This record gives sequence, structure tokens and C-alpha cells, in this order.
Amino acid sequence: LYLSRNALRELPPSFGHLKLLEELFLNDNNLTDIDIVSSLSRLRILNASNNQMRTFPNGISSLVVLRDLHLGGNDIVEVNPEIGSLY
Repeated sequence: LYLSRNALRELPPSFGHLKLLEELFLNDNNLTDIDIVSSLSRLRILNASNNQMRTFPNGISSLVVLRDLHLGGNDIVEVNPEIGSLY
């Protein structure tokens, strides 16, 4: 799902219902929080680069099939320890 460059500020709660989603491109928006993506258990690719996030997404370790994670260009000041459970 490509939602890049749409000036998005937030993702709606219903976004968590996209359980079969495997690729998500949210780059170049105005997102500050993408924690809702932790419910997308089949997600393999997540690009949320160039947004306005200051914290590492909560629950990211629940994405056990995630292989590509792009968060560059954000203002993340601390990396959540749960990143260690990703491979």
C-alpha cells in the first residue's frame, strides 16, 4: 500500500484491520506516531522515513516477518530496546 507524500498527520484506528497487508509505504508524510502498524502481523516492508516521529514505534517487535524497516529522516531520539528482537 503506497501512501507516500500525502501530508498524512495520523493513521485512522481502522488501519489496524488491514491484517493481510505485507508492504506499507508511509514515507514523506507528517506522521508523529505509527504504533497502529504493530497489529499488521504480515507486514514485511515498512517505510516510514521522512516523517515527524520522535519515538520508535511501539510494538514493532510483534512484526515477526518484518524484513525491511526504514525510519530515516525522522527525529527519533531514542531507539526502543525491542528492536533487538527483530532480524
